[in-house]
Amino acid sequence: MDGNSDRTAEMISWVDRDMPVMRVLRARFGSERPLAGYRLSANVHLLASTVPLLLALRDAGADLAVCGSNPMSTDSGVARWLGDHGMTVFAPGADDLADEHERLLAVLDHHPHFLLDEADGLLGLLHAEREKLVPTILGASVHTLTGVRRLHHFADQGHLRFPVLGVDGSPIKQIFDNEMGTAQSALDAITRLVNPLYCGLCVVVAGFGACGRGIAKALAHRGADVIVTEVDPVRALWAMTSGFRVMSADEAAAVGELFITATGSINVFTGSHFSRMKDGVTLANAGHGNVEIDVATLVDTASDARTVLPLVTEYRDGSGHRRFLLAEGYPVNTAASAGHPPGLMDISFAAQALGIEYLVKNASRLSRTVHPLPEEVEQRVAGAKLAALEVSIDRQGPEQLQYDEHLSFAPR
Repeated sequence: MDGNSDRTAEMISWVDRDMPVMRVLRARFGSERPLAGYRLSANVHLLASTVPLLLALRDAGADLAVCGSNPMSTDSGVARWLGDHGMTVFAPGADDLADEHERLLAVLDHHPHFLLDEADGLLGLLHAEREKLVPTILGASVHTLTGVRRLHHFADQGHLRFPVLGVDGSPIKQIFDNEMGTAQSALDAITRLVNPLYCGLCVVVAGFGACGRGIAKALAHRGADVIVTEVDPVRALWAMTSGFRVMSADEAAAVGELFITATGSINVFTGSHFSRMKDGVTLANAGHGNVEIDVATLVDTASDARTVLPLVTEYRDGSGHRRFLLAEGYPVNTAASAGHPPGLMDISFAAQALGIEYLVKNASRLSRTVHPLPEEVEQRVAGAKLAALEVSIDRQGPEQLQYDEHLSFAPR
C-alpha cells in the first residue's frame, strides 16, 4: 500500500468510528444478504463518509456500480479504494473515461435493477439516453430535494414507470442532514477558503428551506447580520418571525457582503444582481449543482478573471468591482470541506440503506409514483442512533395510548 492509499484507509476508518448505526446495519446486511441477486447503480458523492453506505449495500449482496455525482466532491483516493474492495467504480482515479457524462452512462450500462441517485443525474439520463433499460428497473431512491421535486413532476405527468423513494422530504433527512449538516459543512468550507469574520458581516442566504434555515441560524450564532431571500411566503414569514431580515434578491444584492444560495433552483443570483453588488463580495453555493449562481454571466461580463486562492476565483467587471466565486459555483460544502459530519451522515445513510431494502422487498406492490420514506424506517434509524448514543426515552403507557386513539366525545 502506498502513502496515499494508507491515508485514504485511515480517513475511511476515522469516519467509520462516528457511524455506529451503519456498523450495526452492515453486520445485519452481511448476515441476511437482502440485496443478493440484484444489480444496483449508485450516483453519490465519493467522499470518505459515503464509504460505509456503499460497503453496507455491497455486504447486503448487491452487485454494485458507482459513479461520482459531482466532480468537485469526488475523492480519487476513495474511488480507487472502493474499486479495490469489490465495486465497479466510474470516477477520476478509477477509470480512463473522458467526462462525467460517460461515467453516468457507464453506470447505467451496468443494467441495474435499482438506482440510488443523489438527485436525478442517473434517472434523467436513463430516460433521455438509455430508455431501453427502463423496463428492467424495479425501483429507485433519490436523496436530495431537487431530485424529489423533479420526480414528483415527472410522476404527475404520468411518465414514471417504477416506484421511487424520496428520501429527502422526510423529517429524519431534513432535520439532521439538510439543516444541521449543511450548516456545519457549508460554513466550514467557506471558512477554510476565505476565512471571513462572520461577526458583523452582512450575509444574504437565498432560500429558507431546511438547508438555508440551518445556515442562517448558524450564521446568526456567529454574530452575522443575516438577510434571507425567499419565493415562498410561508417560509419568508418564518424567516422574519425567526428574527432575520427578509428582502427581495434585488434589495439584498445591494447590501450583502457574502451571498450563499441554498434553494435547489437555477439562476438565483444573475447579472442584474451582480451589477448591484458591492466591490469585493463573495459568492458561494450550498444548494444543488453549479447553476444556482449564474456563473456563465459572471464569466461573460468579467473584464478579468484569475484564481486568487485555491477554489477562489476573482471576476472583475468593467467598473473594476470584484466578485469572488467559491468552488466554481458547485456546492461549497462538498467541494471544499470534508462534507457533512459523519455522525449526522450515519443517520442519513442508514435511512437510505433501509430505504433500498424496503424497495427491494416491496417494489412489486408499490405504485409508480414518488413515495415518502416509511415512518417505520425513520423510527428504526432514530431508535438505533439513540441506542448508540446510550440515550433512553419514555414510552407511552396503555392509558396514554387509549387517550390518543379515541375521540374526546364518543357517539351515544
